[in-house]
Parts: sequence; structure tokens; C-alpha cells
Amino acid sequence: MTETPVVDTHAHYWRLPPSGSTEIQPMDRPLTPTALVGLMDASGVSNLLQVTRYFDPTDDYSLAGFAEHPDRFRVLGRFDASLLHDQEELAARVARPGMVGLRIFTYPTDARLFADAAAAFWAMVESLHLPISIYAPGHITAIREVAVSYPHIPIVLDHGGTDVFVGTDPERRFDEWDAALEMAALPNVSIKASALPEATSEAFPYPDAQRRLRELCAAYGSGRVMWGPTTRPPRGSARMRRWSSSLGSRSWRCRSPNEWTSSARPRGASSASQAGSRGPEVHRAPDRADATADRRDHCAHIPR
Repeated sequence: MTETPVVDTHAHYWRLPPSGSTEIQPMDRPLTPTALVGLMDASGVSNLLQVTRYFDPTDDYSLAGFAEHPDRFRVLGRFDASLLHDQEELAARVARPGMVGLRIFTYPTDARLFADAAAAFWAMVESLHLPISIYAPGHITAIREVAVSYPHIPIVLDHGGTDVFVGTDPERRFDEWDAALEMAALPNVSIKASALPEATSEAFPYPDAQRRLRELCAAYGSGRVMWGPTTRPPRGSARMRRWSSSLGSRSWRCRSPNEWTSSARPRGASSASQAGSRGPEVHRAPDRADATADRRDHCAHIPR
């Protein structure tokens, strides 16, 4: 029996901003797509979702990586405020080959996405059947309202709903944890088991992160919990291996090779076969009965 793929749903590769750029230097050196493939191979990871960093505003470098490795990568495009009121631009961006969804990143003090004026944006997203991966600490109640109001938008909560911003008091990183668990009742919401070791500030084997992982699995079912090691050099390969080895295998493997990118591909978007590879499909949230079955069948496989 062929083993199903291990998929990293929250990866980053990047180039440094041009010399003299006023942008913050993200890391002390770049991580290229090809170098990341080397980390994947060393760690037993078959495919990944590239989450575009803020210093690649047009997703060009992310999509160039997809073009180099179309059988390994898909891209979650970067959201910027210009897309709030421009459906044509939004549709054009997400229709590019390799693009399977949009990643929204916003600070606790920025509520523009959840104001009444943003309703047209969420309606656009729903009309495009566009999956959204969102990191917005401090806004969990507002995200829930969006998920309820637009039930056909697949929403993924990044980093387990935690706050891992630099400078956050470690005692406050899990302030919205219970609210994130409660969102499991909404069938269009999934969650990433990413950055939990960072949030708990632990060393391997991350005992508190594993405990919280079991809580995610019990709430969402393993079919709606996505793995991501938030890879960063120079310890990226070690991080991948250690976080994956701490999880156990069965619950963290997709059920078929077609579940690793989005089955809710935007209308007009190129299919993966048109992009030059067999196209994985990101796992959509199951209905409530399926989620219950997931909890019953798979949660016992998380290490205790």
C-alpha cells in the first residue's frame, strides 16, 4: 500500500529585500525554493503550501518557486488592503497557476477586515469559493462572525489560534485558545497545528504543545487539523523532523494525494493539471457527522 503524503501547510521561502530597501530584513539570509525542497526531503515531507511573506507583495517569488517545483508546492497568496474593494484584481491574483487560496495577516490593532465596510470583500471571497488562511490575534470573535455569515468560505485558523507575535507576553499567547476550540462547531473552519512549540517556548519533545495538539484533535477531528512546522533556517530541517516525530503518523497524513491543496479552487483559476502537475486539493472541512467520525477514529493516535 502506497503511503499517503506528508504535507507542510505553513512554509516560507523568501529572498531578501533589495539592498537599501526600507523593509525590515526578515532573516539573516534567504531560503530558496530549492533549498527548502532539500529540507523537505531530509524530513520526509512530500508537499507544502508556501505562505507568501509580507515583503513579496505580488507573490512573484512564491509563484516562481511553484514554477520550479510544481509537483511539490502550492501557494497561499498575500492579502493586501488594495484587494478590499477590487473584485477584479482579487480574482486575477488568485487565478494564477499555483495559487490555491489567500493568506490574511493582521495585527490586533487593525480591525479593517472586520468592519461593516469589509462586508463586500467577504462576499467577493465567498463568490470566488476562495479558501482563507488567517492569522489575526485579538480578532477571534470577529473571525467567528465571518465564518457564520459566510458559511461557504473555507477558513483556516493559523498557528492554533495563538498569538506568537514578537513581544507578546508568554502568559497571554493562549488567551484565545478556548474560543478557537469552540470554532470547531463551524464546519467551514479548520485549524493549523503550527507554531505551537514557539507559542509554548518549549524544547523537544514539546510536552505542552502535544497536550494542546490533542485538544485541537479532540475538538476538530484530525481531518480539520493541519500540520505546519513554520520552517526557518538554520534549524529548519531539525524543526521539521522533531515536530513531525512528536505527532505520530496516522493523524498527520492526508487521506489521499489530492487533499493537500484546495478543492474549493476559485472560479477561473487554473487546475493543477493545467499548471503542469497533478493538482492536489486542500482538504475541505467535513460536515459535522464526518468531524465526529474523525474524532472517534483518529484522536487516539496523538501521543499522550
